[in-house]
Amino acid sequence: MSYSVKDIPVESPPDCSVTSSEHDCEHLQVIDNAAKWAIISEWQDIVTKIVMVICAACSKRVDKNVSQWVEGSSMYFSLLCNTEIPTNMLPTLYDVKVYGGAILNAKGLESVNSVKRIRLCEGCYKSLTSGTVPKFALSNWLYYACERLPNEVKDAFDQSTVFDRMLCCRACYNSIMCKFNVSEETVLISTLNRAWKGIRGNIMVAPLDVFRMNNIIPLNARSIRDMMCAIFIGVCMPTKGSLSKFTPVLVRKSRVKLMIEFLLQSNIHYKPSHDFSYSNSNLEALLPSDEEQGIPHGVHIGSIPSNDAINSSTSDYTMRNVDDMIDEETDDLLMENVGYTDGDDSSSSYQIMKGLAVERCVRGKPVVLSGKGSRVVPDFNNPSILTWLFPHLDLWGIG
Repeated sequence: MSYSVKDIPVESPPDCSVTSSEHDCEHLQVIDNAAKWAIISEWQDIVTKIVMVICAACSKRVDKNVSQWVEGSSMYFSLLCNTEIPTNMLPTLYDVKVYGGAILNAKGLESVNSVKRIRLCEGCYKSLTSGTVPKFALSNWLYYACERLPNEVKDAFDQSTVFDRMLCCRACYNSIMCKFNVSEETVLISTLNRAWKGIRGNIMVAPLDVFRMNNIIPLNARSIRDMMCAIFIGVCMPTKGSLSKFTPVLVRKSRVKLMIEFLLQSNIHYKPSHDFSYSNSNLEALLPSDEEQGIPHGVHIGSIPSNDAINSSTSDYTMRNVDDMIDEETDDLLMENVGYTDGDDSSSSYQIMKGLAVERCVRGKPVVLSGKGSRVVPDFNNPSILTWLFPHLDLWGIG
């Protein structure tokens, strides 16, 4: 069958006079100055009304608009109590007896001496009004009695470096490498002890396969060698004098001793036993006998010369790799935490590895038996794990 041109139907062109409604294109119109300033004014009005407050039950900072005052006389404070926390560990910033022994944040109370209104976030309010304990209530083992710390102990832990704290840990879960970007100017200024620079770098955390239990604290040089190191990237290796400016890798013997003594005396999870003790010889061996502060023996200090390959691999659009001048009166060092991990926990991989291991044993091939010296630490439902790994977060061991 054939067709001629006249047989093919031709559609008429669309009516160009028909347009979409004007409001469909309103967002494309350029606003005038009056509308612009109206938007800015509205935004400023909303932002200035954002007020952060503290929930008395969970200590969380929340927007005032998602919290509310609740009359204390209508609250069942028994839901916010924890009778297993020793009496001498209870808060001191408000009258605990007046509030029925409830563990609260004083910043969320209208009055610290009498029961008046208390501030609650939405989550805690819903739980308490339904007769249940809020999941993140301080009384639910999230209270650490920081206000009960002696001033000198609090100052020691507040001022402690990452290496200080690692020396005191009952168990270790990672290795720490501090990387510093240094320059010839930085080393020279530090050596001459003039106005010095804040060095931007990062702390890299390499998780261990299992938690490592320490039988003796502080750690000895052999253990330190496996867990701590510092890498300097720049034109030259810093001198011994300039190394004293790199705060994160320094330890202070008197501070470490004070921290350990407090843990041994006040933290039940650090109680000395037949398989755990304090070593004064290890403490004295941390640094040369004539030094109070420095880089501990065993810490590997490495240097990588700066070149175009390293610069290009670490460059980005931020300014984190650029040295900044800082106030001479401060000794703070801006550090960035970076975590690295590698593993395969899938069930198929586990079965394959298990099969290969069993086959090797059955065929009589050489095997390595993991015996005493490496103990796996359970990390679920373990009341010791937080204070073992991060003693500065739970100094009393009550969390």
